[in-house]
Amino acid sequence: MNEETKKLAGLVAAIAKAMGATVTRPPDAERYWSAKVRTADGVDLWLSKNMENRLRAAVDLPAIKGQDGQDRQQSVRDVLSYDEQKSAPVTDITVSMDREPEAIARDITRRLVPGASAVYAKALERKRTSEEYARGTNETLAKLAKAFKCEPRHGTNLYPGSVTVNVSGPNSVSIDRVYCSPDTAVAIVKLLQADKGAA
Repeated sequence: MNEETKKLAGLVAAIAKAMGATVTRPPDAERYWSAKVRTADGVDLWLSKNMENRLRAAVDLPAIKGQDGQDRQQSVRDVLSYDEQKSAPVTDITVSMDREPEAIARDITRRLVPGASAVYAKALERKRTSEEYARGTNETLAKLAKAFKCEPRHGTNLYPGSVTVNVSGPNSVSIDRVYCSPDTAVAIVKLLQADKGAA
């Protein structure tokens, strides 16, 4: 760790202490310009040094685990509606690194934390509902795969014979390329109408 990284690490540690926060990822050889802290209320913040020797503090929203098991980072734009974005709370500020850590901590607490906390809470709820939906979709996919005795391919597609079944949600399934006799077609349509409550 070079001197600049050590200096930033010391500053971040002092800011976190003054805020009553915890350093969850200090600067290191790989990410020598940034660090992550968690407030006493559990809100994650990035602290990073920019080229003008100023410290950028920004909310770090929780990632969502997708249906494929991969983490997808959320942005403020993902979380806030179009109307909310017009008067969006502050989620990103810059401060001079020449100030005392206690002064920087007060600035972050006063200017950033209120808005960051509000958006972080929305992001947590979005993460909960999205991951619940993904789990439900995967459960439906597994149930149908077992019933059809075939493995999922290309994500959420099943190919039991001459049809393509796509699972797009816990209770949403589409069937393409169905070739059958007229009588079978009538039976299928009646089942679908009953399922949709249209019969």
